Amino acid sequence: MAILTVYSKLLDKTLDGVRIIDMGSTKPCECFVIPRNREAEVGKSYPRLLQYGFYILLGKEGNRQKAYIGHTYDFTQRVIDHKQKKDFWDKALVFVSKMNDIYASEAKYLEYLGLKAAKEANNYDMDNTQAIKEPQLSIDKQNDMELFFEDIVFLTRFYGCSVFDKAEKGNHVNYPSIKTPSNAVARKEKRVWLVPSNPNYFDLKGYLKRCGNEIFWTQHVNFQPGDTGYMYSALPDRAIRYSFEVIETNLPYNINMEKEREFNTNPNDFDGLKKHNRFALLRITGNTYNRSMDLGNLQKYGLKHAPQGAMILSNSNHKELLQYIEENF
Repeated sequence: MAILTVYSKLLDKTLDGVRIIDMGSTKPCECFVIPRNREAEVGKSYPRLLQYGFYILLGKEGNRQKAYIGHTYDFTQRVIDHKQKKDFWDKALVFVSKMNDIYASEAKYLEYLGLKAAKEANNYDMDNTQAIKEPQLSIDKQNDMELFFEDIVFLTRFYGCSVFDKAEKGNHVNYPSIKTPSNAVARKEKRVWLVPSNPNYFDLKGYLKRCGNEIFWTQHVNFQPGDTGYMYSALPDRAIRYSFEVIETNLPYNINMEKEREFNTNPNDFDGLKKHNRFALLRITGNTYNRSMDLGNLQKYGLKHAPQGAMILSNSNHKELLQYIEENF
């Protein structure tokens, strides 16, 4: 079996700084990961940034992941306008060819492929407002750029960005709901929650990798569609690891939930959850390994202890904590 080696060069010797990711001499695609305001400095040291290329601006708006996709000649100049007009982004992924064999029409075609893939995946809010028509390229050039774009997708995923990733189990399905419990009060405002998860009982990471980004969650509180929140992972993580949005609530058990059984440490525990018979459908919208989300740091901003049950972050008592999480997630 052939082995693919991926090289990740940390120019600042830190995961949060500038890095270059590529797949060796057999693959021409090269990815520059550039924090905001570092592009001119990197461009001086790496002239490959001054050619035609494809780029993604990444950041957040509220608790939603946001991205902008584009193409350019000389990213160090193009980004000047973006810094003036786009506040959401804090990091850019810039893709160029080590062979310097991509020109204006090819770069435009990459932009078309990228925007189409990102919109179909629907994992990020896209800041692109103008529709892009498919550029005219020869069949050979189309094939070349589609292969190049496959490497872009691979390196984007290797970096940890899911802007192009679709849920593996297909499109979202609407499920029948049960009667809302009498003690659940309908409300107009959207809430932000903090809910606990325990990797010692349920392998959430493994489930998301295999089954996609939607999961049925045992519902004990008054979730409503449109609510959002964060998941705190217990020992050994002791940190917030995921963000989510609430898609549907007050769902009875259905056969689609059986795929979660194998990810329980004790699969028999799943039968107890079935008897509870009230679930919410959550969509995971982001994940992080930022140390700012560790329990010790969260406690500095008002979290008293590791959450044992769902709590509302969007009330006045947790204003400082929510602001800290949203700024650092």
